[in-house]
Amino acid sequence: MSQQYLRTQRRRLFTRLFTWMCVIAVLALFLGIADQALPAKAAPQSNSSIGIWIFAEKVKGESTICVGDKVSIRVRVVQRLGIEGERILGWRLGEYVSAFLDSSGVGSISPASGTTRLDSHPMGSTYFTFLAKKAGTTTIVFQTTVNELVFLGMDVGGNTIITPLNITVEDCSYKVDMLGRWQVPGEANINILARFKEAGMFEDNENHYTGTANVVWAISAGQVGDCTATFSEATSEVNLQGTVYGPEEFTFVLTFQPTLVTETANCRGIVQSLPLEFTVLPTSFSVSAYGGYGRELQNLVLNGNTLGTIIVTVRRTGAP
Repeated sequence: MSQQYLRTQRRRLFTRLFTWMCVIAVLALFLGIADQALPAKAAPQSNSSIGIWIFAEKVKGESTICVGDKVSIRVRVVQRLGIEGERILGWRLGEYVSAFLDSSGVGSISPASGTTRLDSHPMGSTYFTFLAKKAGTTTIVFQTTVNELVFLGMDVGGNTIITPLNITVEDCSYKVDMLGRWQVPGEANINILARFKEAGMFEDNENHYTGTANVVWAISAGQVGDCTATFSEATSEVNLQGTVYGPEEFTFVLTFQPTLVTETANCRGIVQSLPLEFTVLPTSFSVSAYGGYGRELQNLVLNGNTLGTIIVTVRRTGAP
């Protein structure tokens, strides 16, 4: 191996190390390292690239928003660096973000602006609060002008970036959370969990309320001999029907639709898949008309009845 070749390789290695040291230094000053993966846009055909955009989300995800609710919104400014085909995602700190609401009157947003901070949780966030005032759909637009910076010969900043976030408010009077658990008898020790959060119930007649929710199911099983089993993720619908009898009592029924999952069994490398269908018998609860907590025993029907526990939490919303 020639000395010239070795000198060339050392020079290339030094260049790459120096480049990455610069990247790390800039990240330490301007970025919080990303704590979750985000979809990256395709890098342009060059050795270096940079992309910046705003990431806005409701903290509670797709939970039902009722009139009177206060909704926390998290906003971060995302930066993607591309160096010789490598990509690094991170959160930009110290960016000034403004919030603008349309004229629909569906709600209000506060504060009017915020700054992405190192000491926020998660790092690089700024928070806004949306107050739901009436039923309907509105759009919040978040805007920032990126701080100017020159990095590895690339001009960064000076550009105004915006992102919209649609908010739908419903005229619901109650929100219901549910958690159910069943353990199927047998060697496999099958555990079944069911959950939904913040299902809205709406007054469709005097003192009568209805709603629907998507139940998320999680199923696990132990090993039996040389055989293991896994279960597909599943969702199903549950209908809620209730009546208020004065200030002391709100009685409602959960009616579950059938759920279909796929069980995949592996016995010594022989794999078989089997569809399974089950349901839960209708379950009634009674709580205060102002909300409360309920716990009932109920059967899940899967190759016979399995008795389990369903817990609900009911909250009266700010709707009139």
